[in-house]
Amino acid sequence: MRTIKLLLTSAGLLVTAGCSQGEGHTDACEGPCCDEACDPCANGACDDDLALGWEPPVLLWWGSSAEEAPACPVEAPQVFFEGFSGLSTRQSCPSCACGPSACEMPRVEAYNENMCNVYEVPDPEIIPFPLPEHWDGTCATADPVIAAGTYMSVHFSRTVATPCAAITGPEPMIAEHSWETRGRACHAPGDARHGGPVAEGFAACVWRPEEDAPACPEAYPERHAFSGGVEGALGCTPCACGEPLGAKCQALVRVHIAQGCAGDAPGMLTTLEHPQCTGWSGPSPITLGSLRATWQVNEPGTCTATGGQAVGALSEREAMTFCCARPG
Repeated sequence: MRTIKLLLTSAGLLVTAGCSQGEGHTDACEGPCCDEACDPCANGACDDDLALGWEPPVLLWWGSSAEEAPACPVEAPQVFFEGFSGLSTRQSCPSCACGPSACEMPRVEAYNENMCNVYEVPDPEIIPFPLPEHWDGTCATADPVIAAGTYMSVHFSRTVATPCAAITGPEPMIAEHSWETRGRACHAPGDARHGGPVAEGFAACVWRPEEDAPACPEAYPERHAFSGGVEGALGCTPCACGEPLGAKCQALVRVHIAQGCAGDAPGMLTTLEHPQCTGWSGPSPITLGSLRATWQVNEPGTCTATGGQAVGALSEREAMTFCCARPG
C-alpha cells in the first residue's frame, strides 16, 4: 500500500511540474497544468506558417471616425499605420440662371468702294460712322460730317441679340468627404514581433499592403480594410448660358444728310439675319451727317442655363488589409 501511495505522489508531482505537448515533450508552466502550452505563441500562434503571404502580427484598434484613437500600448509603442474605412462623399452645387438678352442696333460704316458687291472689292477703305457703344437708336451726329464724294457705299450690319450673363445662385458649394471608421495599428520597434497578451481594445492582426488581399488565414479570421487617405477632387461645373433662343430684332435706320437728324429721311431695315447696303456706281453725291433708328421688333429671346452639376470623384489610396485573431 505504501508503494502505491509513493507512485501516485510521484505522478502528481510530474503533472504539477509540466504540461505535456505530445509524446516525449513537456513544457514548464506556472499554475494548474493545461492541455495546451502556456506560452502565448503556443501552437504556432506567432508562426508565419499559419499566415503564409501575410506580414507578422501588429496590434490594431478600430472604432468610430469621431473617436480619438488610443495611444499605442507599451508592448507595441510605435504607430505603424493610421487609416480609415467607410468613405462617403457629400456634394451640393449653387443653382444657375441666365440674365436677360438684349437687342442691339446695327453698326454703320461707309466705304470708298461700292461694298454692296463685295466680290469685286479687293481692299476697301472703311469710314466708320461714330456711333456710341450699345447705341439705342437716338440721334447720332458725325462731326465732321462724312462729305459727299468721299465714299461710294454705306453698309448697315445685322442687328445683334446680346449673350446672356450667367448668374450663380447664392447657395454654397459643398464638396466634402467623411469616413465611418478609424483604425490605428501599433508595433514594437525593430524586428520584434508581438506574441504576448493583447492590450485591451486592440487585436493581434497580420496584414498586407493592398485592398484585394486573399482570404484571411484561419488563425486570423476577422478582416478589416483601411485606407491612408483619398485622391481626386470634387467640384461643380461652372454656370453658363447658351445662345438666345427665339430672338427677333428688327431695326429701321434712317440716314440724314445734315447733322441733328432734322426732318424725314429714308430708312434701311436690318434684322438678325439680313444686313443692308446702299451704294452708288461713283462717289456719293450726298453727305452723311446723322443717323437715328427705331425698333420695329424688339424681342431678344431667352437663354438656357447650364452648369451647377456635381462632378469629380474620390478614390481611396494606400490601402491596407488586416486579418485579426478573435480575442478569447
